[in-house]
Amino acid sequence: MRFLIAFCSLIVLIASTAHAGTINLPPGPYCATTQTGAIYDGVTAGACAVTPPGDVAPPGRQLTATIKYPNAPGSGIRNAVNVTQWGTVFGHRNSTDPESAWPGAAGASPAIAGFTGNGYIALEFTPTVRAQVTVGVSSYYGWLLDGAWSTRPGDFTGSAACAGARGGGDSFQKMSSDPARPGCYIPKGQRAYFNIRLHKPQDAPVTAQFNLSTLVFGP
Repeated sequence: MRFLIAFCSLIVLIASTAHAGTINLPPGPYCATTQTGAIYDGVTAGACAVTPPGDVAPPGRQLTATIKYPNAPGSGIRNAVNVTQWGTVFGHRNSTDPESAWPGAAGASPAIAGFTGNGYIALEFTPTVRAQVTVGVSSYYGWLLDGAWSTRPGDFTGSAACAGARGGGDSFQKMSSDPARPGCYIPKGQRAYFNIRLHKPQDAPVTAQFNLSTLVFGP
């Protein structure tokens, strides 16, 4: 009997430890992906956010968008772009070039069309070299965007060093994977997200053009 009580206590201790870092988020729907595809918690694919294994995203994650390079008549266009990944957005300078590795294509000016008022975009990335990244909003449109670097998709609650609202002609906080350089520090090998949304939902729908500046310091 003593052995049984001790064994049960050990199970409770392990379970408590495993959930010590759990993040409490609003009710779903949420999605998770596996090596065999996507698992949806009782709703249709379009009604929930697909997230990488181990991550949970709040509802409203935008999965695809039209991207222009840049937002000008006659410019190249990519349709139905997967906007859950950094490289599919900031890894291109035009509509036909191959995708550049992290930290992306320096000088890229993608314009993301169709920002929704009640949604957000979370671009996943993992730094593979020591670099500093700056994302700017190219033009003044009369509305603001919230931008945040985070280890969680859809998280806009970071400190002033990592999150804030910006308008046209401004730049979001820098991201740095080199601890010796200024910026929101995200170390090499850490999966993270650049989260973007409209500051005021009533401004939707909008097309927002960005510009990318990068400095690579070494491996």
